[in-house]
Amino acid sequence: MNNLLTPTIHLNGSSPRDLLEQHMKILDGCRCLLAAMRAATPNGRDYYPQGEKAAIEARDAFNERYMTISRIYDDFEQVALEIRE
Repeated sequence: MNNLLTPTIHLNGSSPRDLLEQHMKILDGCRCLLAAMRAATPNGRDYYPQGEKAAIEARDAFNERYMTISRIYDDFEQVALEIRE
């Protein structure tokens, strides 16, 4: 994934306030998604009929996606902090 660029604040562009509000909405959405994902973390009892490794595979796949969203959150948080400065 490419690094996010911080927008340049200037007279002909979006206001810093608008840019910060947009990024804060993204962060709020990520926080809600991460909370929902934590509540839906795979439980081994839902997978054991599929075999010994199914729960581990389900948890690994889930964690991979969770970490992707966490990294996205971190990226947008960094941009928001730079906009705020």
